Amino acid sequence: EAHAKIHALVEEKERWEAAALALREQQESSVACINKERVLAEEARRQCEQEREAQKMHARRLRRTLRDNASRFAESREALSSLKADMRAMQAECGKALSGMAEELAGGIAEVAMGPQRALEDAREKLEKEAVERRRLHNQVLELKGNIRVFCRVRPAGEGHKSSILVPSDDELVLTSAGKHNSFSYDKVFAPEATQEEVYNETQPLVVSCLDGYNVCVFAYGQTGSGKTHTMDMMNSRALGDLFRLSGERRAIADYSFKLTAIEIYNEVIKDLLEPNDANGKPKKLDVKTDSATGASSVPEVRYAPVCSVSDVEGLMQLARRNRHTSSTGMNEHSSRSHLILTVHVLRKDLVRDGTMFGKMNLIDLAGSERLSRTCAEGERLTEAKHINKSLSALGNCVSALVTKGKHVPYRDSKLTYLLQDSLGLDSKTLMFVCASPAEVDAG
Repeated sequence: EAHAKIHALVEEKERWEAAALALREQQESSVACINKERVLAEEARRQCEQEREAQKMHARRLRRTLRDNASRFAESREALSSLKADMRAMQAECGKALSGMAEELAGGIAEVAMGPQRALEDAREKLEKEAVERRRLHNQVLELKGNIRVFCRVRPAGEGHKSSILVPSDDELVLTSAGKHNSFSYDKVFAPEATQEEVYNETQPLVVSCLDGYNVCVFAYGQTGSGKTHTMDMMNSRALGDLFRLSGERRAIADYSFKLTAIEIYNEVIKDLLEPNDANGKPKKLDVKTDSATGASSVPEVRYAPVCSVSDVEGLMQLARRNRHTSSTGMNEHSSRSHLILTVHVLRKDLVRDGTMFGKMNLIDLAGSERLSRTCAEGERLTEAKHINKSLSALGNCVSALVTKGKHVPYRDSKLTYLLQDSLGLDSKTLMFVCASPAEVDAG
């Protein structure tokens, strides 16, 4: 039993020693933590002291800066006040000086400005005189050649056919028929080998006249199949191309605008080929009107289509051709049975003299002239042929009266001549192409 007590006491002693050891270790750990905290606190204190000293130094620098800025601001304010005073004084002096200079320069500027203005006026006056003189000389040249001129163009003979026409010179044609030789004189004769360019070059001055404010009339006359449409198609494209090209070259002195009308005369009835029907879808009833003040003739109700280029005109011409009367005759399967009148209306606004001029170019593909005995025409075709030949005869009578300066020109004998009266007489320029077939069968 004593041994057991001793053993228990020994175990209890060991527990106490272990507990004491644990307490010592805990105490040592606590002391170490306290020492560490003390070191950190000391370090924090030193940092706070350093920051406080830095803030004190920064505050001292700020106070010095504020004192310096206040001093400089006071100096700047004084300088600004002085500058304002100087500026007011300078403004007063400049005002007085400028008033004097303005008075001196006013007269000088006015005098200097008059120089370019006078030069511009002189240049405009010179340009105006040159334009007027060019127009006068060009018109004089055409008048010397004749305001009414007649050209003859001979169509090439068909393959295997003998020609009955000889062209001994550029103004003479000899027709051989039934062993007889008949000579005819024209202003110009184009042989069968003449090119389209050669033919047009002789007519191009008429385009210039149209741009100068004159009325121009170009038409092709001849029997069916003699080459009228071939010639006029060439005239249409080239003349219209030159109208637009030359008007562009004159932009410095004139501004041009163009409108197109396309009219058919069939059996003495007028038809608008660009707009045949009225708003109700019925054919328009058209007639020629004459302006009593100017003598200008027109068909007011037709469509005047603005155009700016050859392509614009070509599109309208396709429409016009679709609406034109054609028929088969004994002379030609696609003989035109009506007169096609393509008119370009030109408005010229003069930029030099600030005036306006009006001109127009009539390009006319006449219906075919046929002898009734050869056309096999009857009924409606016979009526057409009679109207065609009557209007062509009226046109010939008007041209003859104008050439011989007759007292009376029978314009009202047909719708064609009535419409063209302001483009045939007075200062107008007229060119007739007599288109001739060289076939022996057509020579009789």
